[in-house]
Amino acid sequence: MKALKFFSFGFATALILCVGAAFGLRLWLTAQYRADQALWRRIPIGFVVQDDLGIPALIKQGEYSHVSAEINPKNFPLLRKDAHIANMGLFTPKQEMDTKTVLAAIKARQEGVPRPATLDECLQYGAYIAALKSRHLFSSDRVVICLGQSAVVNGACVVPQLWSVDYGRWNLGTTACDSNRSDGAEFLVVFTRPPSLPGRRG
Repeated sequence: MKALKFFSFGFATALILCVGAAFGLRLWLTAQYRADQALWRRIPIGFVVQDDLGIPALIKQGEYSHVSAEINPKNFPLLRKDAHIANMGLFTPKQEMDTKTVLAAIKARQEGVPRPATLDECLQYGAYIAALKSRHLFSSDRVVICLGQSAVVNGACVVPQLWSVDYGRWNLGTTACDSNRSDGAEFLVVFTRPPSLPGRRG
């Protein structure tokens, strides 16, 4: 009888430990998934990128407080002349990365198959920010970089970037192509495939 009770107690203890381990594993996997998702954020709308309007009109929609003279049709000619839909998102590395590493991380991402955003898509995102009623809630330390299109200005390679200088105020300019990106910099990407459905692998 004592042996039976001991066996029952041991079995119950083992069962509790197994359940606890499974629960702990689930929490860890969930945390890892959420941590990964924090790096890749899809914007839940499809952007109509109106290339047919031209760069000046796209810039005007962004309502920037300052626009660098380097952002012009000569340095950054539009790669297409029609309107197209782009499903955008933001890649935010957890740590400082150089441009080469950022591009490699974007290329390696299989879910959604993202690519770096070009200037027209960067400007359309700027228009989206300007249209948000909660625009004033954006902090003054956000930097959004678009690596899909570059230009050579005064002998140096540059790419477009947006950055917030105050609550509700955003600037449009350029940054060096090859640079270590500080922690917190975001990279605008375009997802070329739709999100995977539950139960299916994308």
